[in-house]
Amino acid sequence: MGAAGVSMTDELNRTAALIAEAKRQGLTIIGAHVEGMARRAQGAAPGDNSDEMSIDAVMPLSNLMVVRQDGNEDKRFTVISANKRIPLTLFEKNMELGDVLTGVFGR
Repeated sequence: MGAAGVSMTDELNRTAALIAEAKRQGLTIIGAHVEGMARRAQGAAPGDNSDEMSIDAVMPLSNLMVVRQDGNEDKRFTVISANKRIPLTLFEKNMELGDVLTGVFGR
């Protein structure tokens, strides 16, 4: 992001505005995490916590969370799901994501 001239604050503000507009329009918001724990723990680079900040910004405002199972080893998404009463769908491999979304949208 920094190389593109976008700060994390800018990105979080943009995300909040998109979510607010989607809610205003009555759209379903699907929060997804398709990486494993290694990405969450290490970030894209040493010291990078942008994944965690993005999770905090999106998941609690979602209507559904779709998360790769190994990205939930610490049960973080399970806790958000329980606390916010947001359905959580876990999948094992990214190749399954199409089937998960087909199940959600019924197509």
